[in-house]
This record gives sequence, structure tokens and C-alpha cells, in this order.
Amino acid sequence: MAFDYLNVNVLLDCFGTHQKHLERYIGFLGTVDTVFESAQLLDEPLPPRYWQTTVLLIGQQDETQNGLYEITEMGLWRREQREFEVGNVLALQGESGQFFKLVDLNANKQRWQAFNLP
Repeated sequence: MAFDYLNVNVLLDCFGTHQKHLERYIGFLGTVDTVFESAQLLDEPLPPRYWQTTVLLIGQQDETQNGLYEITEMGLWRREQREFEVGNVLALQGESGQFFKLVDLNANKQRWQAFNLP
């Protein structure tokens, strides 16, 4: 045997570091619970099934309202304050295999587009 023991903590730290580099390279931000492709009224609370979830809006008439939102425990919209870059990717949680990419970012206007991985 080449070594007497395997330090699992070092191995896991190595995997974590590589994952962070890969996520940064491809711009993967994480997952969202729901994606709304049609316009939503941000001053109206969402039904209880959406409470305490993360939502991506991509179909707002006012493109400054597109983006990532956290829905509070009362159904209110709270905008996520993140630094975005063109090319960032979000995945829809679950087994749907749907991904969304930020294709345009100008003066706080975000344009997200659905895309499929080959």
C-alpha cells in the first residue's frame, strides 16, 4: 500500500476547493425553487406554497424587476442583493434539468434566458 492512512478531511477540503473554482469558472450561482416567466405584481404577496422560497423573475415588463428574490414567511418579495455577471447560471431545483443564464445586465436591468445543457 502506498500510504498507511487516508486523511478524509483533507480529501473533502480538496473537493470543496475544486468545486468552488469550477462554480466560479462557469458562474453557477445555485438553485431556485421557482421561476416565473410571466409578469408578477411585486406589491402583492404570494400564496403560502411559495413562502420561504427563492424565486427567479425573468418575464417582468420592467426589466429592473427581473432577478432573484427571496419570498418571506409572509409571502412578501425581498430582492436578493448579489453581484451578478453576464453568464451567471441558476438551476431550477428538482429533477427538471432546467437552467437559466443571465444574458444581459445593464443599469440594474437583468435579462435571463432559459437554456438546456447538451
